[in-house]
Amino acid sequence: MSKIPCAVIQDLMVLYEDDVISAESRKLVEEHIQECEDCRILYEKTKAPLPDIKIEDEDSLKSANERAVRSIKTLKRKLTSRHLMILGLVLLLLFAADYVWSQCLAPWIYSVPADDVQVTELYELKNGDLYCTLKTKEKFTDVRYDMLQVPSGKENVDYDKGWYELHFGYPQPFEHLGSLYFYQNEISFIFPKEEKSPSSYAAQYTHSCASIYYRGKSDDDRLMIWEEGQKVDPAPREIEQKVKEEYKNSQELDWEPFAYPITLEP
Repeated sequence: MSKIPCAVIQDLMVLYEDDVISAESRKLVEEHIQECEDCRILYEKTKAPLPDIKIEDEDSLKSANERAVRSIKTLKRKLTSRHLMILGLVLLLLFAADYVWSQCLAPWIYSVPADDVQVTELYELKNGDLYCTLKTKEKFTDVRYDMLQVPSGKENVDYDKGWYELHFGYPQPFEHLGSLYFYQNEISFIFPKEEKSPSSYAAQYTHSCASIYYRGKSDDDRLMIWEEGQKVDPAPREIEQKVKEEYKNSQELDWEPFAYPITLEP
């Protein structure tokens, strides 16, 4: 048997098959594959012709494309009616769930209950208005307050039993903060004893305050802050100085200031 290693002969097989090998090397390859069964089997495999690759003609490809297009159109027609109805129903349910959560559940769940609210300061200012500070157990993110409230039908007449209502809310999960009053647990308010209609109105009327209260999770969940006839200490000098600038800001309005939180630092 030839002493030339099989690996060398196998490297020469490609050159041998392409007829780009010297006569001496050709002879060595032929002698080796006659004597070595493994190399002879490998040579027989390498020189076997490759199978023909069948390519469909143009008409066959065109027919296949047309079938694919028809299938897609059929699927699209089936999806259009059924799935659009399902999608519309899902969107409607999501909208309804969001409305129920934002308008009903979240305000109730995250409302600060009246038991969590404490009146830490309550003074009467020199002009008769009330100064009040409220503190909660935890930091809140939502502060709701409004003008002096009166019953329906009494908006355009003098009325002396009006009221102020306050409401706070604890932060909801992933709530984005962007308000001056967010994330605090203490806040002060000025409550005018009277509010008058703007001077531009044909006839002026006066609403007087008879009570101030905090409303928690429901109308029954209340904390009375002040009511008519309740004795209140006069405000200390530092409180009067603190709100002085707030009154200056209110002079830019055409009517007396309504209830609003103190924005100045002590």
